[in-house]
Amino acid sequence: MYAFLLNLGLAIMKGLLALFSNSLAVTASAIDSGTDAVASLVLYGGLRLSTRKTPSFPLGLYKIENFISVMVALFIFFAGYEIAREALSTTKSQPEISVSVVILLSAGVLAIYFFGAYANRVGRRTESPTLIAEGTHRMVDVLSSVVVVLSAVVGYLGWEFSLFGISVDQMSAGVVVVFIAWAGWELLVDGMRVLLDASV
Repeated sequence: MYAFLLNLGLAIMKGLLALFSNSLAVTASAIDSGTDAVASLVLYGGLRLSTRKTPSFPLGLYKIENFISVMVALFIFFAGYEIAREALSTTKSQPEISVSVVILLSAGVLAIYFFGAYANRVGRRTESPTLIAEGTHRMVDVLSSVVVVLSAVVGYLGWEFSLFGISVDQMSAGVVVVFIAWAGWELLVDGMRVLLDASV
């Protein structure tokens, strides 16, 4: 639930910043956080269900956590697709980055980092694959968010350059997509191994 509230808050903040700054990288980060908010809410439901035992499932529904992890991976892939589609199909004008955009994005990076460390710690203590997956994903988000902050700093300083016609803003959005795809693949593989009884 903490993850859901954090991701929802970040999605709203980044969405507003993307609206005012016209930055594709910030838009990509907002889409990522919004998808994460939905995924976190699904994870919360999975955690609640995983501890229930019934006559039909005397060992409990513990594998539902791994199933939910696979669902989160699919959410992550969807976010990556949406960002890539936006980057390839839209011609964006130069972003208008203010110092407040840089400060708020930096604050978001710190919030993600501290929550990721918290989720990993609790996940290891409780041996919860879902919480460990959540914490790991947050740490990956830190890296992609730092790329977005650096892109915002470049925009704020007014440094305009491109590589093969691709702007810094578009390159940053592409890096976010790579991080998203990597995180999604890791979660998908780990979840499927347990569901297919390759590991416990």
